[in-house]
Amino acid sequence: MRESAFVNRRIVIAAVVAVLAAAMLGVQSASVSRERGPSPTLSPAGSCALTITSVAHARIGTPLLPGDVLLLDQMTPTQRVLATHDSSAVGDTDSLIVRRAGRTLRLAATVASREPTSYWAPSFAVKVVMLLVGIFLLWRGRDAASLHYGIASSFFAVAILPISDAMLSPAARNVYEALAQVFAGVSAYALYLTFEDLARGAIRERVLSACRIVVAACSLLFVANAVAFSFARSGSGCFVPALFVLRYPALMVALAVMLGVLTTTFIRATGLQRQRVRWVFWSTIVGFSGVVLWLIDPALRAAVLTSVVITIGYAYAILRHRVIDVGFVINRAIVFTIVTGVVFALFALVSTLVEKLTLPSGESIVVQSAVALALAFSFDFGYKRVERVIDQVFFRDRHNAEIAVRRFTEEARFAASAADLLTRALAVVCTSLRAAAACVYEEQSGSFRIAAVNGRESFPRTVAADDAAIARLREDMRDVELADIQSVLTGDGYGFALAVQGRLIGVLVVRGRDDAEAFDPEERGLVRALAREVAHALQAIAAADNIAFIEAIATGDIDAQDARTRAQALIAPRASGNGADGRD
Repeated sequence: MRESAFVNRRIVIAAVVAVLAAAMLGVQSASVSRERGPSPTLSPAGSCALTITSVAHARIGTPLLPGDVLLLDQMTPTQRVLATHDSSAVGDTDSLIVRRAGRTLRLAATVASREPTSYWAPSFAVKVVMLLVGIFLLWRGRDAASLHYGIASSFFAVAILPISDAMLSPAARNVYEALAQVFAGVSAYALYLTFEDLARGAIRERVLSACRIVVAACSLLFVANAVAFSFARSGSGCFVPALFVLRYPALMVALAVMLGVLTTTFIRATGLQRQRVRWVFWSTIVGFSGVVLWLIDPALRAAVLTSVVITIGYAYAILRHRVIDVGFVINRAIVFTIVTGVVFALFALVSTLVEKLTLPSGESIVVQSAVALALAFSFDFGYKRVERVIDQVFFRDRHNAEIAVRRFTEEARFAASAADLLTRALAVVCTSLRAAAACVYEEQSGSFRIAAVNGRESFPRTVAADDAAIARLREDMRDVELADIQSVLTGDGYGFALAVQGRLIGVLVVRGRDDAEAFDPEERGLVRALAREVAHALQAIAAADNIAFIEAIATGDIDAQDARTRAQALIAPRASGNGADGRD
């Protein structure tokens, strides 16, 4: 029930974030052809005025000079927006009231030409990459980390400078800029939550809670300034100077806390967890460097382009080490997106040619629609066959592995020998999933003992019934990631429950691959199904052995001592299982 609620909540969040981010970035895409650049760099001069500190990176042609003071309370809302906004459009006319050298002046200038493509093209490409990565993680991720980073990447795609909204009216630009800065604050907090998800087990929860409060407070301060300044521009012109001054230092504090959490996690992590965090850590170091430079000197707008390193590094970590759980969809998504694009292009070309060659120019819309639908159905028929061919050509190894596991899962129920069953099960798992090693533990006399092993790695011969991994498996009867738990089985890989009628009768331990690539959710689902069938098969084999044992007693083919020994061994697992259940 809780998992279903989480999925439903995630779908709603993913839909809202994706729609908002795509719509906001759509505005920027439609505005870049008219974009002329940002306003000068500003600092407060009281609560109703701003001092020009630099015009080095302001739009060309601005009449403002360093040291000029914009008298916001003497300007109209439209004049305030055009004077202080981070975006301007060709044709905008600035009418400014400034104090210069003790005199109050009215200055006017019209934006005559747009920025060259080189100004906005690199940052816009970065924005598109970030948005696509964010939406992909939101819709295909399965855990909290993928949700948090999906939100961060999607919203940061909108907030990264330069922000262009030249197509909007001045009043709409005022609202748009405020929303973009709100998105920046939300993305900062969501990025911290991603780091917190990675830090579980390496940093105490109390410390993480304190860090979360600090980052949330800094993000709220940044958002509060965005909202307050937006209201000031549309109202009296007076704002809150403290919020305006502290907005960038607050973000720097938030970035410092995030970096501290990530650095501590990287230092304390060992083994597979360190491999998982390594790429995230170094990508963050490089990516944050440009953002910090921009926060120190807002004129260095291009510096924030280093943030694309975060997106690329995190994407590599997701693909290589599955730091964020996304499932096996990435390669298929890339291939089928390309194929779908080609099919749509062909459809558009063929549809146009057919209409021009076969239909008169004055033909009714009904006939034209019928022809288009007929072509669409024919393309759909062909596309499904092309899809199957591509699926087999590009993903043959994956399909073969899945087929092998599913075939054994179907055959397991007909096994007659427990030893042969376990030997084949481990061989299939190690071969199909490229696992370094695997073993099966069976419950015997109050503990779990090795019943079969495959691979080079050595496993402990006995696992106590109260071991943390065993306790976790008893709770949900599914699987447990062994790297995240204190157990004699701790290491890279997963433990899968062999359970029958709610009772844990064994454990299938599967170690990770030699190349450190983690198992995706679909692969773990296959192994869970295999473990379930193996458990039922073992129960069936044990039942058949018990029937044979009773028949041997009835016919006198077994002596009393052997019968007593076998009977004691038979009731030992059930007695220990009942005791464990009673303790829980």
